[in-house]
Amino acid sequence: MWWLIVIGIFVLIVACIFFVGRIEDSYSPKKWEQTTAKVVKKNHAYVNDVAAIWGQSTQRDEYQIKYSVNGQTYKRYLPNNTGFRPAGSVRILYNKKHPGRFVVIHGTVHKRKDGKMVIRND
Repeated sequence: MWWLIVIGIFVLIVACIFFVGRIEDSYSPKKWEQTTAKVVKKNHAYVNDVAAIWGQSTQRDEYQIKYSVNGQTYKRYLPNNTGFRPAGSVRILYNKKHPGRFVVIHGTVHKRKDGKMVIRND
């Protein structure tokens, strides 16, 4: 019976190594590219919250950004808590394989010696 425990621990260790490697590789320069998106406009969104039980909704502002990759234009939305303003710009990383996927850069992008990118809040 002890061998089942040993096999279980072995499988758990292998799974952890596999998933940690995938997470660390998720922002590799092979997969992500940096660009600048334009903040196009501010929208008002109405979201049902806890108070919606009483027929109320909350207004939340969001910003539309626009960026182009290989001649294709992408429009996405950022929540209001980002602090951006219309007619401004924001630095993003987009996924080269799926350019519609992006992350906002809130710091400085540094390349490590192994070539991977790290975002630091300097």
